[in-house]
Amino acid sequence: MTQPDLAEVLNVSCAQVQKYENGSNKIAASTMSQLAGHLEVSVGYFFEDGT
Repeated sequence: MTQPDLAEVLNVSCAQVQKYENGSNKIAASTMSQLAGHLEVSVGYFFEDGT
């Protein structure tokens, strides 16, 4: 998924997506839930360490 695609799904700007990605802005729980729903994963997916 590209940043513009993600921005459209979340109804934010591409700059905001970049800020979420680099950690300079916090992402609201409701936004994370919306993203998880779109990606068909649980919110916990974003907190797994991958091991």
